[in-house]
Amino acid sequence: MEFSGLRAGAAADLAQVVAAALGVRDDTPAPLPGTGAATPSLPHRLAAVLRDRRTLLVLDNCEHVVDAAAELAGLLLGAAPGLRILATGQEPLGLPGEAVFLVEPLSPEDAVRLFMERAAAAAPGFPRDPGGQDEPDRRAVAEICRRLDGIPLALELAATRVRALGVRELAARLHDRFRVLTSGRRGAPARQQTLRAMIDWSWELLSAPERIVLRRLAAHRDGCDLEAAEAVCAGDGVSREEVPDLVTRLVDRSLVVVADGPTGPRYRLLESVAAYAVERLREMEDLAAVRDRHLRYYRELAERAEPLLRGDGQRAWLTRLDAEAGNLRAALDEAVRRAEAGEPGDAVRLATALAWWWLLRGRLTEARRSLAAVTAASPDDPAYAELGLLHTAFALLTGDHRVAGGTPRAGCGAGDRLAAAGEAVPDPVRRARALWLCAYGLFSAGDADDAEKLNDRTLALFTDARDDWGTAAALGLRATLALVRGDLAGLGRDGGHSARIFR
Repeated sequence: MEFSGLRAGAAADLAQVVAAALGVRDDTPAPLPGTGAATPSLPHRLAAVLRDRRTLLVLDNCEHVVDAAAELAGLLLGAAPGLRILATGQEPLGLPGEAVFLVEPLSPEDAVRLFMERAAAAAPGFPRDPGGQDEPDRRAVAEICRRLDGIPLALELAATRVRALGVRELAARLHDRFRVLTSGRRGAPARQQTLRAMIDWSWELLSAPERIVLRRLAAHRDGCDLEAAEAVCAGDGVSREEVPDLVTRLVDRSLVVVADGPTGPRYRLLESVAAYAVERLREMEDLAAVRDRHLRYYRELAERAEPLLRGDGQRAWLTRLDAEAGNLRAALDEAVRRAEAGEPGDAVRLATALAWWWLLRGRLTEARRSLAAVTAASPDDPAYAELGLLHTAFALLTGDHRVAGGTPRAGCGAGDRLAAAGEAVPDPVRRARALWLCAYGLFSAGDADDAEKLNDRTLALFTDARDDWGTAAALGLRATLALVRGDLAGLGRDGGHSARIFR
């Protein structure tokens, strides 16, 4: 029984559809024992008809009439022991004994197979087998299937465009998917004619708070954990305490995907749903507030993680920052835009906090590019001296030894100049850490002499401040420099001491 044609309805309205499919007439005499009804309702007459039969009843597209479908299913199941019901929809009926089977998007292989078959049917001469394509076309097909998340209807809509666009042009235009995927099969329900109509159907079924949370979730990149969802999605119209329940309801409606993450479940939107939700978010007056909450949350996360990357919790925090890489980049992009508008504080704080994660993960080019963007957008202010040192260090680590924007060339007394620049950093430990990274950069650039001088200064600063991590790092670099000179005694002494402190 197909319920998509019903815009709303009570259990009796759904029972009318079921009765018509089963051939149950209005005058069918079938009172249920114990109902006390002289003229039983249609749902009760249905229950009586099914009471002694072994039947599989399929209720299709229940999402927009879920309460009525649950009421009808509960009544029928209670009266007919041999009845089994298969209900399809975006959320469970929530009845006792219900077993939920999640229909996942197609696997990459199955998505490609479906797309190829539908494209071959729509475009004469298009091969059904990927083996009949050249490599660029195979890559384009894989990209189309990935960008459309393996959703069968989206793939079928995309396949109808192959004849006019070809797969490469189609893949290139999916950034504007709602303009591209606009024609379906004649005779299909209206909600299946376009990609936008498909998502509109689900959107219209949501309550106002559910819509608020869904569009705010679109501010994230590559998903988020529940803590981030609470921080970013709460605000006008939704309290922080309501967010977990609303996210759960969106998961039940198949609009949010849940997966295991390093700190628990992570929630993300399929790409097409995310694109739709971003449009809805941009329509609202709270866009700036949502972006502000997103930036503030991920800046605070980075600042909380930064000191913990130098302790026994390093592995766990590296994993957590890795999971949030997309969100951290998005937050930094927003912070740079603000810096360019004259508000550099968030950009400087976030980029400074991320420097050690970039270093430990070997993301040197990303670090240099990001720090350069923040430096360019920030005023030449001594308050941002640490940022300048970090930018210099990553420039050296990535092979840029030129004098550009105040970056010292390796050699030419670079160590002394960097040490002098470090005096503007008031906190001695933060100064020492930035200078140690510069010393490491000078060593990587081949300037062992300046690296050694600057590293010795950082070792003194770390020792005075009783910073064990910094002391071990400076000793480790001194051991490496000893190895380059062939000083095996120094290597053994400083390397062993460094290892003991780190251990």
